[in-house]
Amino acid sequence: MNRILFSSNPTGNLSYALGGKSWTPLRKYRQLCTQQYTCHFRVHEPGRDTHTNGQREKTTTPMSTHLNSKHYLTIYPSFPHKMDRCRSKHKVAFPRLQSHDFGVEADTGERKWNLKGLKQETSRQVYRQLKKAGKADERLQKARKQEGKVLAMADPPLAELEALANTDDLEDAVLKERQRLQRLNVLEAGLAEVKTLRDPALPELLELATSLGVDDSPPKRPPRGPKKVKQEPTGPRMPYYKFKSKDEIEIRVGRGASDNDKLSIMPEHRDNNDWWLHVSGCPGSHVVIRCTDSDMPSALPQTLKDAALLAAKNSKAAQSGQVAVSFTRCRNVSKPRGAKPGLVQLNGDVGVVKVNVRKEAARLERLEEAKFT
Repeated sequence: MNRILFSSNPTGNLSYALGGKSWTPLRKYRQLCTQQYTCHFRVHEPGRDTHTNGQREKTTTPMSTHLNSKHYLTIYPSFPHKMDRCRSKHKVAFPRLQSHDFGVEADTGERKWNLKGLKQETSRQVYRQLKKAGKADERLQKARKQEGKVLAMADPPLAELEALANTDDLEDAVLKERQRLQRLNVLEAGLAEVKTLRDPALPELLELATSLGVDDSPPKRPPRGPKKVKQEPTGPRMPYYKFKSKDEIEIRVGRGASDNDKLSIMPEHRDNNDWWLHVSGCPGSHVVIRCTDSDMPSALPQTLKDAALLAAKNSKAAQSGQVAVSFTRCRNVSKPRGAKPGLVQLNGDVGVVKVNVRKEAARLERLEEAKFT
């Protein structure tokens, strides 16, 4: 007799075998599990299975004895005389495989749902929606901050007023994202309570999933577009980044150890009377203020603090709270013979300014916006 043998393996996935010989995932054999197969279940006791001379011998018991067991199920084709004999012997009704609890899909009349896949996709959608709601809230807060900054001006320019984002639209977007996140949380919590496909709460949850556009499988990824062509550099690579201080003074920050040497020593990147900064007693980037005024520390305190903050931020002391930064003229910086990259020697007058990176978030944000090439 041709038969299909189903087994619940340790991972909980159903498998099948034709005649008990070959095993492959159930989903590949789903096309045979149609209405032409009516389920005659017999439960095989795993403890009494034996192998003798390559043949499997099983002791079977009626389905009525182990109706709730999920060990081994033998399904026979729906030949009328076979099924009549089974009905009279076991006195039970045989449901179709598609609607039985041992299946992996629920037939709602319109489509089939994969319960496990629906739970996984719902969790993915909740995580994704949580990030979208957070980004929408960040955009709203940023727009409100910019609006308050512009409106605080005595005579705000018309161009800046027109450039302000519509906070009402952003508030509506935040509300919409939060409402969707709340409904997804309700769906996820409801599906967590569903254990079988016959749960009475499942149809309502499926309607909610349909309204939210949640499927039982992740959406197909769009095909990848053509690779981006790397643009050729427009000029030679500079060994430093450039920033503008609050006083519109250029500040140069070294990219790496060898770049620091070029910035601090080579005359094409700094003048002797420029000001040089570095974190005291800690590795970090060299910083040069493109200003030759001898009274720069007292005349341009905001520029000095901006440069000191950039030196602290681009060092290993960035998370150490208050940081001491040394400053002197570039002519006082020299490179010892045989010293490793980034190591320099200071001579002459050296001053110290202290900054706290953690408390200067607004200043850092302004400097990042003023970064240029």
